[in-house]
Amino acid sequence: MTAPTSPEESTAPSPDSGLPAGWRGPIMPVNTRSGDGREMVLAEGAEPAIRPLPLALSAQEKLADGHDGSRVVGLITRAWIDGDMLWAEGSFDLEDEHGRDWAAKVGRGTASWVSADLSDIAVEEVPLRTDGTEWGPGELEAAWQAFDAAAADMPTDLPQPVEQPMAPDVTNSLMRVTEWKLMGVTLVSSPAFEQARIQPVYGEEFTPAPAQETLTAAAAQHTGAMIALIPSQEDAARLAVDGYEPADVLHTTLVFLGDAAAWTPEQRDALEAAVSEVGVAPMTGQIWGHAAFNPASDEPCAVYLVEAEGITSLRSAVLGAFEEAGTYGLVPEQHECYVPHITAGYGLDAAQLTETGAIRFDRLQIWFADTDIRDIPLDAVTASLVAGAVVYDRADFEMPEADELTALTVTDDGRVFGHLAQSDSCHIGFADVCVIPPTSNTDYAYFHQGEVSTTDGPLAVGKLTLGTGHAGLRAGARAAAEHYDNTGSAVAIVRCSDGLWGPWLSGRILPGVDDERIAELRRSGVSGDWRAVQRNSSQLELVAVLAVNVPGFPVPRTKALAASGMRSLIAAGVPRRTPPTENGNPVVAGVNVQDLAKHVAVELRATEVRESRRSQAASRVRAVRLAAAARRIGRAADTPGIKDKGARQLERYWTESPEGLAKWAEKYHPYTSLVEALTKAIPPGEMTPEQIKGLAANYYHKVFKVWPGKHNEKKDKN
Repeated sequence: MTAPTSPEESTAPSPDSGLPAGWRGPIMPVNTRSGDGREMVLAEGAEPAIRPLPLALSAQEKLADGHDGSRVVGLITRAWIDGDMLWAEGSFDLEDEHGRDWAAKVGRGTASWVSADLSDIAVEEVPLRTDGTEWGPGELEAAWQAFDAAAADMPTDLPQPVEQPMAPDVTNSLMRVTEWKLMGVTLVSSPAFEQARIQPVYGEEFTPAPAQETLTAAAAQHTGAMIALIPSQEDAARLAVDGYEPADVLHTTLVFLGDAAAWTPEQRDALEAAVSEVGVAPMTGQIWGHAAFNPASDEPCAVYLVEAEGITSLRSAVLGAFEEAGTYGLVPEQHECYVPHITAGYGLDAAQLTETGAIRFDRLQIWFADTDIRDIPLDAVTASLVAGAVVYDRADFEMPEADELTALTVTDDGRVFGHLAQSDSCHIGFADVCVIPPTSNTDYAYFHQGEVSTTDGPLAVGKLTLGTGHAGLRAGARAAAEHYDNTGSAVAIVRCSDGLWGPWLSGRILPGVDDERIAELRRSGVSGDWRAVQRNSSQLELVAVLAVNVPGFPVPRTKALAASGMRSLIAAGVPRRTPPTENGNPVVAGVNVQDLAKHVAVELRATEVRESRRSQAASRVRAVRLAAAARRIGRAADTPGIKDKGARQLERYWTESPEGLAKWAEKYHPYTSLVEALTKAIPPGEMTPEQIKGLAANYYHKVFKVWPGKHNEKKDKN
């Protein structure tokens, strides 16, 4: 994006005050090293993360650490990327004496340097050579190993000193900030980046505003709480309008929860657990129009109008979850007329909105102000199994742990079980310390994000994914889950529990998984992905299990697992510096690896097996969901060309009548033939392709007493 240029008339002082009403300029370089050894990273084409506007423009009278002693002198009303710089603009508070003073200094050119104030940062320490080049992670480790080996081989009993081996050249480090969010700008006398310099803007382009009062009012707008439906990352990026609501805050509000301060931590946890049990699939809808809301108020906004099948039913199910959580009394009265919409920007002209067409919602979020935001992914695989009426034997998911360490095992009848990792094993990615598999404080609730029907009722399950690699090490829990949903495919559904030997998995292969993929799963190890799911918490939770070639926690065959993450399971330490010298020779300090390993083990064990705060299944919400699934199957039964009516009659037609069985059961690929036959028979729009496959799998199982798949079909033919 190109930075806007000021109108010609804005270069001269205002005749009224002689002071600039506003300011504009670059406030921070991106992907460029600073003089104090920092680098702010932003991917090419990515939008910067910015707290909700307006933000504070502050000024620091005297140099101090952390911008201490600064005061608010204006506002930031817009921020954007231009080339390799983050730009911002805003107004001065000319009603305040300090605001006028600093506006005058910027106007005279005696003050212009600024420093960006950042929050939500993640930092990597990158070792540097004397010439400023970077050491690669594996490269530096190999250099130190070679140095240690050479030092150990040096003779100690020679009469004359000998030349000592050269230690790796590590004389400095770069603090690479990989994640950050803009929270303000401060005028300073000595900036970290000399390019960060603002200019005065005169004229009527900016309207001076009382900064502190404006910020207080804006803060009040962001202290509320809500449950919202979130568009996919691609759709959000498409709908965001430069300078207004950023892509990562676009949403469709389902329920307004009132003041966030009214919700205790326990009530928030109970609500999250209950809403998580709603368990619907991702929704696809349409942006069908644009509108201006509250045009005569102080906060007019432009919105996208949204329609999606099932959105009002989802809202009703979410409202029902409040009763399950015991928090219904905290919810204020909702608008009687619910109009699903996405707010594109406040003060934005609706005529500027142009985007329409399909939109996909892939998760729910619960917002408690801007400080506590909780993600609930919408799971497509397990929701379609519920809708398709596939019913599993609950015992398959509650198989007792084996008496010895057991690798992931797949039986001929489709059962899956085994250990994810050995409880006291060390991750092979860390050479100098023993990092053991984390245990769960939530009964693996962040892994059990789906739900299926069983012989004893609904059951929360997780997916075992095949055909992808681990998500990036710096990805959060939500981004990691999206990675596996988008790049891999589920081959099995399982439950995970803490066993005597380690995390224990048990479940079943999904219907329709063919023989080749089952064989690939048997050839692979399994790997867990642990992530930090709560802000400011070091506790890691399992969010995914996938099949890999080399697990991080190998389980011998009778045994299997890996990890990625310490926000994911990562052990990132401070790189070793070049050691000190004595008489010109390096002094090598010893490290007691065993003591360090014991210390790490004790710290990790201290977080093991506490009571889960998660509430159990919400029966009322499940009943609503299963009733809806039953209605879908009932509608599917009213199919042209079939004489009998109703779901049971439909099942008898395809599983018992000679006419129905002749259409698929004697074919060479009966399951595929049944899916094709049902697709032709069921009216378009009544069931999704995934639901039809689930229905076909259930009919197949009733006829052949096994779940479908190439392996089973070939066995039936022999």
